[in-house]
Amino acid sequence: MSFSEDNLDTACTYSENAYNDNIVGATKIECERTSTTAFVHRTPHLDIVVFRGTQQLRDWMYNVLSFPRPYKGRLCHAGFVRAHRSVWPDIRKLLDPAKKLLICGHSLGGALAELSAWSCKEFQDVHLITMGKPTATTTHASGVSFGEERKGRACNSSNPDSSTRVQNALYWARLSAECCILSIRSI
Repeated sequence: MSFSEDNLDTACTYSENAYNDNIVGATKIECERTSTTAFVHRTPHLDIVVFRGTQQLRDWMYNVLSFPRPYKGRLCHAGFVRAHRSVWPDIRKLLDPAKKLLICGHSLGGALAELSAWSCKEFQDVHLITMGKPTATTTHASGVSFGEERKGRACNSSNPDSSTRVQNALYWARLSAECCILSIRSI
């Protein structure tokens, strides 16, 4: 799957719909303890994972747990790690590494989508599209390296949403981009 406007449109639609209680045709993965919600939609040639962004007061508890914690080989936002770990094993069971994978989300959902992309080293064709995401790792998105055999590219735009501005003021004081598009392919 090469990047296209259709991919961006799909990611935006799913990211918006993730704030609903249901996405038609998708499996809902939820952890009430961490208030984390994701949906997995499987098609014959593409798996889509979308994470819901900040929606409840409990989500803010994980937004402000911002001390760095080792995760997947890098230092990451501890609250996002806790939220990600609460749902990722169930999501991963539904995914086929041989299929194309689109991971997306807005706000907190974008940060969790980024951690998911870092967790997909065995996948052949991964695309990450996030909107208004706070900083999830100490690794800058541009020129991302997923090991010697995998590389990614990021395209960023500006004007992060208010939860991102608050989050970044608390976390490493680096402003994250509103839209991060990352395409990862095996070389």
